[in-house]
Amino acid sequence: MPHLERQTLEALVANRLDAASREAAERHLQDCEACRVARDAALSVTASATPRTEPGALTRIGRYVFDGRLGAGAMGVVFSAEDPQLHRRVALKLLAGRAGEAVGPTLGAASRTQLLEEARTAARVQHPNVIAIYDVVEDGPHVALAMELVQGGSLSDWLRTPRPWRQTARLLLDTGRGLEAVHAAGLVHRDFKPANVLVGHDERPRVGDFGLAHLSGAGAGASGSIVGTPAYMSAQQLRGDAPSTADDTYAFCVTAWEALYGQRPGAAQTFDALVANASRPPPEPPASDVPVALGQALRAGLAPERSARASLGDVLSVFEQALAPRGSRVARRLAAVALGVALLTAAVVGFQRAQLDARCTGLATPERLGQTSALDGTALGVWADTWRTWRREVCMGEVEGQALSDRDRERVAFCLDDQRLAFRHLAKAVSRPGVTPEQRTALLALNTSLPAPGDCLHRSTFEQSADEAALVMQVETLRESGDWPGAIALADEALARDGGLAPRTELGLRWARGQAHRARSEVPLAMGDFTRTAALAETLHDDVARSSAVVLQASMLLDTQQFAAAEVLLTSIAPLVERSGTPQTSVDFWLAQSRAREEAEDTAGALEWAQKAVALSGAIGDARRELLSITREFDLLQSGDWSADDVARAETLWSRALVLSSQSPHAFGPVQASRVTQLAALGRTRELAQALAAQRALLEADGSPRGELLRVLADWQAVHSLGDVDAAKRALTAIPRVRQARPELDDELTVIELEALWRTRGAVVALEAAVQARQRMGQANAAALVPWESLLRFIAGQGGGVRAPDDSLPDEQRALTWTLMALDAKTPAEARAALGHVTKPPRAELVRASPEWAFVELFGVVLDAELTSREVAQQRVAALVATLEAEPSPEASRQWAQLVSRSLAPSCDAKAALAAGPAEPAAAVVVRRLCRR
Repeated sequence: MPHLERQTLEALVANRLDAASREAAERHLQDCEACRVARDAALSVTASATPRTEPGALTRIGRYVFDGRLGAGAMGVVFSAEDPQLHRRVALKLLAGRAGEAVGPTLGAASRTQLLEEARTAARVQHPNVIAIYDVVEDGPHVALAMELVQGGSLSDWLRTPRPWRQTARLLLDTGRGLEAVHAAGLVHRDFKPANVLVGHDERPRVGDFGLAHLSGAGAGASGSIVGTPAYMSAQQLRGDAPSTADDTYAFCVTAWEALYGQRPGAAQTFDALVANASRPPPEPPASDVPVALGQALRAGLAPERSARASLGDVLSVFEQALAPRGSRVARRLAAVALGVALLTAAVVGFQRAQLDARCTGLATPERLGQTSALDGTALGVWADTWRTWRREVCMGEVEGQALSDRDRERVAFCLDDQRLAFRHLAKAVSRPGVTPEQRTALLALNTSLPAPGDCLHRSTFEQSADEAALVMQVETLRESGDWPGAIALADEALARDGGLAPRTELGLRWARGQAHRARSEVPLAMGDFTRTAALAETLHDDVARSSAVVLQASMLLDTQQFAAAEVLLTSIAPLVERSGTPQTSVDFWLAQSRAREEAEDTAGALEWAQKAVALSGAIGDARRELLSITREFDLLQSGDWSADDVARAETLWSRALVLSSQSPHAFGPVQASRVTQLAALGRTRELAQALAAQRALLEADGSPRGELLRVLADWQAVHSLGDVDAAKRALTAIPRVRQARPELDDELTVIELEALWRTRGAVVALEAAVQARQRMGQANAAALVPWESLLRFIAGQGGGVRAPDDSLPDEQRALTWTLMALDAKTPAEARAALGHVTKPPRAELVRASPEWAFVELFGVVLDAELTSREVAQQRVAALVATLEAEPSPEASRQWAQLVSRSLAPSCDAKAALAAGPAEPAAAVVVRRLCRR
């Protein structure tokens, strides 16, 4: 390529031109025939000036003697060299200074210090898939790194030979693990691409040049300059934002896409086109034999915004699943099909137990632990076998015949997974090619540095003092006992101490405090603790704790109606939960998925997730989570029309909930509330009365504000469905306190208050309260009061002016309002038109369970007598009286039915009818209308 074109191309790629100059340069390159072939390659050129200065007469640095030049990059020139002291050949990189500076004396003091500091940090990265750094050399003005010399080529060279996707994916997975190790050392690569991955003749990839691009670009985030390779940069890197490991994830996914599909995601021939590509969602993968799941994982890692981008660990977990032995993948698919069938049969619990067994076995495979055949017969291999037995048994919830509680199971699992990380590093070192017999013997002897897996049963954490471990347990105990303020206060005090706490201690404290905040409905505080917990878990490489914390974050987003954000988070963490989540976390994840699907109006999908949660929580013997799952399924059944199958399923769930009630009374309350709602909807008032009494007794022990709210709701159900005057009196006493504690529930509490006032002090008093409430709340916020005010006006003898109801109101309230409008109509035609809007209940037996429907029926009888015939009205009221007297029903409803029945008798005695009827002014209106005909 001519010199002018090369200069133009390099300036364009390095982003050293303003907008006008860049446009002119791009036009020039379009016209340059020699540049057409190189343009795409240019986007792979490191966007920093490549050092031009050669070492000249320099033949050695320190003890290292040059014997050849290997290449050059953004950070310097690489030579092969001999280490005469250790008799080995190394790769020696002479480092450059800032972008544009040459190797040699021009390296400034500040840059030199920073280079040395981060180079020494990089030297601590020990991983088979990372280029090993042996030494940092200072020789006069020169700084160099002595590194592992890899016999082979770059990943770019390796990819020139077509290979099966599985072979490519395996190499990419190993490469990604190396990049993870770089991140674990606190470094950001900033220039990850195929050219910076070396593949030896042993087919083992090594990540090179890690962390150093950041050094050379010190202050890049502030200056807006970019350091890296544009074609592999995220939108944030292209803007010159401060570096992040999320940018390395983006670069890895571009590299993997290119390796698997033969092209990068989105064609870009100019810098601006590249920026545009990075700023929008990635394309769908091209058609190929690569599994769809891999393509979707890469798309998640290519999300434009860092916050929405999948983590590198999540992407690599999908690679692991895709590369699992074929038999295990087929077995998983068959298990998934069988699960769908089993959920519809009585054998579901047995199948879920088998699935749990398979899942727990998967957590303890030699591959997941990092146990290779090289360890067979060694003391380290024996330790690994013991660890895998413990890990599986802890997952199943029983160790050496001892059942573990929910808390102990998660605690011991955290501990064992910490041990796994320590073991993997040691096992990889033992199995590394080139290890001498003497070195291997020394490494195997280090098995004594690993704690016994059984120690986890008696230790709460690692890297904690005994006092800190006891502190975490104390906060957990307070939280589990229901003393949420005490747990929060103790955690606050500990987290505010000078000197800080061990990361594991902080994780435990924030986890417990977040749970307490959530129980108190302090959503922002709880979300902050769970977010910090997830970050700490990631720092500790604790995927078990991280998956639990992130699932709780998703649940909190659902609690605060941030449904879109919750959907995105649930989708992104699914691989993490599948890979590392405990069965308990899986249940929590499925419950959150159920809520998300319900909000998306996918009731069938929501019900399927809830049923999976019910089955798995039952299989692992977690009473609290099983009751929560039963409540979720109950609530979803309520949204249907209570088919015969739904009723039968509800009975099964209720029977199971009764068995579990003594094991987790606190979690049983919501199930009982759902059962009460079901019985009310089905009109089974005798059972409803018994259920309400049992619910009240259960709630008496809860002295918290939440407990008082639940008691008010239970009392309102008794007032609403059974006309219970004692329950109305209790509700009126408690409502002021509940309103003060939960002002956001004012609308609902006002409706409960009006009905309780009507039952205890009459319609006139209730009507005055309704008018005052509407004035206080404003017309726009008082829609729920409209039907009640209309009803109370009629009963108080102040009928007239009834307004058409809001379509958003429940069916029974709309029907009652339309019936009152028909009663107030001036002509029979107007009355019939209003009655045409009255919605009938789905079942006749629902009438006796709701005062509103009872009034609709009774006022409809009055209209029948006027608009149709008295004979039809008499038949209708006789059937209603029989229905209301057959089982428990509101006393007021029965009194009104008797009054209407007497008023329809051929010899109607108004005075006698009124004496026997309810003492309401509206009774006189009804009797006069019926007796005069």
